Amino acid sequence: MTRSMTDWDRDQWIKSLATASLRGNAWHIDHPGTIQQAALHMVLDTIEELQEEAQRAAEVFNMHCTPAQQMRVLALSSTTAPGGAGASPRGFVLLQGRHQNKVTFSPGRLEALLIIARGFTHEAINQRVFLPRVDGLGSVFWQMDQGPILTNVMIVKQVFEDLHRATLLAAGAR
Repeated sequence: MTRSMTDWDRDQWIKSLATASLRGNAWHIDHPGTIQQAALHMVLDTIEELQEEAQRAAEVFNMHCTPAQQMRVLALSSTTAPGGAGASPRGFVLLQGRHQNKVTFSPGRLEALLIIARGFTHEAINQRVFLPRVDGLGSVFWQMDQGPILTNVMIVKQVFEDLHRATLLAAGAR
């Protein structure tokens, strides 16, 4: 059984807290570089975690919606152009009808691009940016559009909500 990022995160902050000292009103960690390096690995693994969570959420969603509203999750492969340049971002696409929410990871950020179909064209109507944040004890969380702090599950929820809202609004506009 592999440990998820959430399991590691929970254990890491507990271990950090157990070995931390309090100086003034701030925690002091003996090896903050080790914690930061581990947090970086957690950030890099986030897209796989999100894809797994999206797949699970799609299965549950599809059990409770009409056949026309079902969602699918397709993986985007990470490829590098000939000569080793121009690596494409890793990620996945959440599809519902003719609309999609493309979630990609590039160094230092997650992006969700909502694309709707209008006739024979596709239009990007919303882009969300999620930036990683790490606290002093090694917990990783995400900040969306300079706003609220999110966990991986909350990111998947936001991506699903954005796509389903766009699909329902487009269906009502016909």
